[in-house]
Amino acid sequence: CLMINTHYICISIKRNMKRKNPSENFSLPGMSIIPGKENTGNMPPLTCSHDNYDDDYDMSDDELRMLIDEFITTKEDWAATHPEGMKCRSDEYFANLVNMISIAMATLKLPSSTPHGFEKEVAMSCAAYLEDLVSGLGVWHSFRTLHRKKYGKWLPFYDTEHEDYLLDDINIEDLKFLVWQAFCRCGQPESMIYSPYSQGVEIISNLIFDILIDSFEKAPEASRVSDYIRRVFKKGNYFELRNLAEWLVMRNKLISCPNMMRAVINEGKSLASSHDLFDESMGVYFVRSIRAWAPNTGPMGCRSSKYLAEMSRAQGFENISTLLDNIQMVNVDVFRMKEVKQKDIVLEDVSGDEYVVTKESFKTGTRFKDTKGYMTSLVKYGDRWWQNGAASVFTEDPFSKDKPFTSYNQNSKSKEWTNSVAERNGGKRIFYCKNKEEVAAILGVPDKTKPNDNVSADNYVLMLSECEGMALLQNLAECFKDKDNPFYKKRIAKEDSLGVIADGNVPEDIAHIIAENKLLPDAEMSAQQGKRFGKAIVQDNMEYLFDFFRTQNPEV
Repeated sequence: CLMINTHYICISIKRNMKRKNPSENFSLPGMSIIPGKENTGNMPPLTCSHDNYDDDYDMSDDELRMLIDEFITTKEDWAATHPEGMKCRSDEYFANLVNMISIAMATLKLPSSTPHGFEKEVAMSCAAYLEDLVSGLGVWHSFRTLHRKKYGKWLPFYDTEHEDYLLDDINIEDLKFLVWQAFCRCGQPESMIYSPYSQGVEIISNLIFDILIDSFEKAPEASRVSDYIRRVFKKGNYFELRNLAEWLVMRNKLISCPNMMRAVINEGKSLASSHDLFDESMGVYFVRSIRAWAPNTGPMGCRSSKYLAEMSRAQGFENISTLLDNIQMVNVDVFRMKEVKQKDIVLEDVSGDEYVVTKESFKTGTRFKDTKGYMTSLVKYGDRWWQNGAASVFTEDPFSKDKPFTSYNQNSKSKEWTNSVAERNGGKRIFYCKNKEEVAAILGVPDKTKPNDNVSADNYVLMLSECEGMALLQNLAECFKDKDNPFYKKRIAKEDSLGVIADGNVPEDIAHIIAENKLLPDAEMSAQQGKRFGKAIVQDNMEYLFDFFRTQNPEV
């Protein structure tokens, strides 16, 4: 198969080499450019052209071998998408399926501006979709269940309320969503939104649908993975559950963003270089542990524990599901050691709040006698807190008077504070301000902005989230059609409103207020079907789009 299709592999590789990396700016017809300055309609027609390639693909044997090695997915590559990198007898089958889909997509003459790595991302996610269904892993089920609980239907955008949509079979609507997701996440999510109804999404999905339908009855189960997942849920061990969460966030091709692991490694190295409490390996481990429970994960933009809870619930482990649903997290902070008990230690933060942390969460043999405090992350699972990842030890009181300390966890008290500000303002959660002085006045804090502050803006939207604290948007107040907003301008709103959604910084409860009260009535995206249709896509799915773009490409 690979020998016969070497021509198409070469074409696809050469095109990918010519494409720009995700960090570079480029435009692709068929997407809305944020803040909407370009409105080019839908993606141009894709062609299936077997004979009329005009690409020059001549290269040396060594170059061809190297590029094919990069293009081709091996069974080892596929095993790396499993929890713990687990190898299965089915790995070779699914690696070949990825290659088959990639080769099939090479017959489509995608525009040269298609996002870098798009074909492989689509192939990997669609093969993961098939593996998930035939093996009963439950990841896709968890996404659909969470979406149905919140929005009353199985998927965003597409009609799934018909007799041909089957939860345990291949569905064209599922594939359309996966292709749309790959388009968004292989580019720059904060500056692009592709239409889920573009002709490109339709053509690619139909091509892959035929391949997966033919493979559905033949595909072997990844039984080692499914058995492992069930054992983890049955035991309910915190660290094994965290490993599953890490898998979803960083390696599972249905939930994770492309390049997540690379972003984690870079962030860990950066942490180590800027902080003498961590070496490089500890820094990477620390970041991985925190990202495992990241609050904005996957296509629902929720904590990874929510996906795990639905997976566990589907297998009958309701008690574990309840614990996962109620996970709480302190991302990173410094704590003073207050008390050492037989099974737990008591830590307190700079504000005096106490955390009873189980000794099980520390390395076996850890001595607490001379420890005065830790810099670490904490997760509440069940009735106790667990030290999450690496913990840097203080041998002196971190809060001593001769060593003034400011909490690393800037949002540790933000919920209580922002809720008090909202209560002081009659329960109002969204404010429109001309300058930082007005922002400071609403918050009841002194404004310390210097006159030459280079981050000042023409206007601000202040958002007080009940669950996430304070958030601030700059230069976007013109988009909000609100009786309390003096800045609204319809002409600007038509261009920039999509940017409010794609910004990724609007908290979940504030997004609900915006959608429910229709505060962004001019938000629309480019659509081949016309402006009215493009507007309906956004208006009918606004809250979900907020969810989706709350999870941004980790490298942006």
